[in-house]
Amino acid sequence: MNMPPAGRLVRSVAVCQALLLTYGCSTTSPDANADRQGDPQLAARVKDVLSRDQRVYAAHINVTAEHGGVVHLSGMVASVGDLNQAKFDSQSVSDVRAVVDDLQIEQGGPR
Repeated sequence: MNMPPAGRLVRSVAVCQALLLTYGCSTTSPDANADRQGDPQLAARVKDVLSRDQRVYAAHINVTAEHGGVVHLSGMVASVGDLNQAKFDSQSVSDVRAVVDDLQIEQGGPR
């Protein structure tokens, strides 16, 4: 009986397991992933509104948007006031249905 060396067999099993984990365990459908990847036009409109508001230091705010109007804000803001104003500005853009706030308040920010 001709058996492969143990190292090669173990490596093959590890590769198969990695492939199964990568491709076989997805809990979201391709349609859900497409929605999450988003609506770049809506994100650009929200970013534009944030950039034009002189009350908000928007340089470190990242904006993404899903189809369906869910906007995600992430990054850093200088104060609680900036955080609240960024959420308010985002909600004021037409077609925005919800704002998910993942913003962090920077200690000793630029303001």
